[in-house]
Amino acid sequence: MATEGMHDVNWHKIFPKRIPVILRDLAPLNAFNPTNLWPEEAAPAAASPDADKGKKEKKDKKAPVLKKADLIRLQLAKDLEEKKSKQDEEKLSNAKYVNLMDMKMATAAGRMKQLYEIKKEFLAKKNYIDAVDTLWEIQHMTSKANAPPSEDEVVVHKKYKKYAKKAIDYLKDTPLIPFQLTEMSDRLPPLNLHHMNKFILDTWQKEVLTHIDQKHSVVVCAPTSSGKTVLSSYVSVIGGKVLFIAPTEPLVWQVAALFQAMVKGTVALVTKGTVFLPEGFRICVGTPAAVESALLDIGYDFQYCVFDEVHDLNGAEGDALERIVKSMSCPFLALSATIGNATKVAEWWREFHPNPIHLLEYRGRFINLQRLVFQKSKVVELHPCAAVTLEYLVEQGFAAGDLAFTPRDTYALWNAMWKVYPHELIEDIAPEKYFNSLVQPSAAGGAVASEKKSKKKSDDKKSSSKKSSSKKSKDGDDDDDNLDFLNPMCHRITLLESKQYEEVVKARLQSLAAKFPAETQTLLKGFSLSNLESTELNVTALIFDLVAKQLIPAICFQLDSVRCRQLFDELLAGIEAAQDAKYPGYRLKVEEEYAEWERQQEAAKKAKAKSKALQEDQEREAQEFQESNAPDIYAPHPEFVLTPPGFRLSAAEFREIKWQLRRELSESSDDGHPLVRSLRRGIAIYNENLPAAYLRIVQSLAQAGRLAVVFSDEALAYGVNMPFRTCCFCEDAPALSSLMVQQMAGRAGRRGLDRQGNIVFSGIEWGRMQELMRGLLPNVDGNTHNLYPTLCLQSFLAPNVVTSELVERMAGHSLPHFMRGDRVTGYLDQSRKFMTAVGLLSPTGKCM
Repeated sequence: MATEGMHDVNWHKIFPKRIPVILRDLAPLNAFNPTNLWPEEAAPAAASPDADKGKKEKKDKKAPVLKKADLIRLQLAKDLEEKKSKQDEEKLSNAKYVNLMDMKMATAAGRMKQLYEIKKEFLAKKNYIDAVDTLWEIQHMTSKANAPPSEDEVVVHKKYKKYAKKAIDYLKDTPLIPFQLTEMSDRLPPLNLHHMNKFILDTWQKEVLTHIDQKHSVVVCAPTSSGKTVLSSYVSVIGGKVLFIAPTEPLVWQVAALFQAMVKGTVALVTKGTVFLPEGFRICVGTPAAVESALLDIGYDFQYCVFDEVHDLNGAEGDALERIVKSMSCPFLALSATIGNATKVAEWWREFHPNPIHLLEYRGRFINLQRLVFQKSKVVELHPCAAVTLEYLVEQGFAAGDLAFTPRDTYALWNAMWKVYPHELIEDIAPEKYFNSLVQPSAAGGAVASEKKSKKKSDDKKSSSKKSSSKKSKDGDDDDDNLDFLNPMCHRITLLESKQYEEVVKARLQSLAAKFPAETQTLLKGFSLSNLESTELNVTALIFDLVAKQLIPAICFQLDSVRCRQLFDELLAGIEAAQDAKYPGYRLKVEEEYAEWERQQEAAKKAKAKSKALQEDQEREAQEFQESNAPDIYAPHPEFVLTPPGFRLSAAEFREIKWQLRRELSESSDDGHPLVRSLRRGIAIYNENLPAAYLRIVQSLAQAGRLAVVFSDEALAYGVNMPFRTCCFCEDAPALSSLMVQQMAGRAGRRGLDRQGNIVFSGIEWGRMQELMRGLLPNVDGNTHNLYPTLCLQSFLAPNVVTSELVERMAGHSLPHFMRGDRVTGYLDQSRKFMTAVGLLSPTGKCM
């Protein structure tokens, strides 16, 4: 490969030496390495039985007499704990709320005090929901402890008791189960405030990782954003030489950047526009058709394969993907969205693959997805049942699609069912009854009760005398030693439990729909949106409303690349017009400030030529002015920059972006060009027709959360590290399918960043919107171009790489034929005969 330079398919300059730098810039700031988590979770699980056994054996033994060395060690441990406690106190005394949440405490008492301080801030701002969330975290920490609170912890609890009481008073007379499902639906563990940044593997993920450790192959079918990326990352880190197949070029760049930051060793990148194969690469990431061609040069000797978005076997490059799948005999991990015939796909794979293959299907998501619809000039919430019809419930049912609910949606459905169906048929699944049945009996009152019980006998007389003489404290407490407020107020519903309840309620609705059709129609009518007035889209009004409701960053999909660009231009023009209408003299004012700055610069130069006495005075004045940055005449008014403060591009960053574009595009970048000036307002567009250098900049900014709105065709339907809070479908397109909607909706809400993702439908007819929302699960049937007449020539193109056995595998086991119940036999012989007939092979099978 030439090292001086090469071009992609659009004739944009690409320098091979710069590709590692480009990947570095595209990599996430904190690349998550799953190997730091999986062994740590697996080890305690394996060690716990023996540990528990040891504890039981030692429980009844008499405590040994401590020697002098033991006493010294205990004193050192006590001194260390006191030192840590003092460090915690210093941290908290100097902390402000901005960094209070992120501080790491060294002691349990320090952590407890930190939580109380956080809750105190929430109460001061009247943010009662987060205050309750923090109180419940304190209660949870206390109840799960195996021992009573330490003396230091008790002191902290007593000091902040009045703040706990305020949160408890807020919940007075509030039914706590409905409160959790509605007001705290986006804070159910693990989405709660003090847990959402902690990554804990789900049971199904641990099962898959166990199979990977055993070098078994796994087919995983799960919704987008359910946590599949951690699995592919794990394989790529521990799997040796890995081949990673991704469906699109943007995803290839993202994955390659992620692995370069995570893995020791170089990463190869293969797409139709760029082939980068460094010597001794550790991981090869590419698109199917490009990788199929490259395999003739690099060989098939991989130790593990990852097939991401394997449902793309139906796609444009599904034929190439199928041939790669059949050519690889090493263990693999195949990741797919939720499909309707996953079992059948696994059966097809087992026909030709030598290793054990496990199938795992999972329907859960780590985050809630709230649906909304754009009406007039604002977005309004949309209940999933708005997409449901009586026929759908009776004939197909929820299992036929991917219509996920939020906990609030589930509670709303339960209330609607209570209004129309006989109560005796549904009272057993009332929220309070259902969730209270999950509560496990526990030791009376937890650790706090244990502490009180242990002190009860010795403190009886003192306690009675104190009660008779004590007075009420300033905050109204008549017993400072009473720590009952630390006992959990109710069962804390988890996100998983809410999903399980969702399935129960859905199943009951389905069973009652056929028996009570009239009542069911009444129920569904209450959720319908028959008054959708217009499908006309005002993209400026839509985005302004998303900004006002803090639903950005947002990605706006329109599959027609021409219409996608039109929407981008409409938004930019709309924002600029709104700025000019509100601040008509803003541009002139900035230009005058810049002219004054230039005069001061000129004065600074002239000062050097004057007498020393005057020079000092004038230089001082000029220096004072120079210390402030030069006015940026191209900067928009801050009120009309969509990106929130702290994430906006500075003038220096903007200059760096323009420099990158000039260097890679070999042309001058104009500040007035829409693609350039839109970045200052937090707006960008991503589709394949745009320069690669610009697209990489958009990718990098979007991954860092520096863009408020990104327009895209299907190019960004797949992604691994794009922190969008909202996914908008802007107008309809013939190619938009339920599977694509499911895939694109996965861009909304990212783990550890958002509590909830949002899906907005805008400019789409109501009937079509219902169809897309229901998300009927598609089948994977394959691409009919998987077999081609010149297939037998593969062994002649690369005789040292392509064996006759490999060609036989590629020619047989056709996926489309398997799904139809047919068998392909003798296709390789047909290919040889055809090649002989056209003169490319001799009658003896030699290449001419």
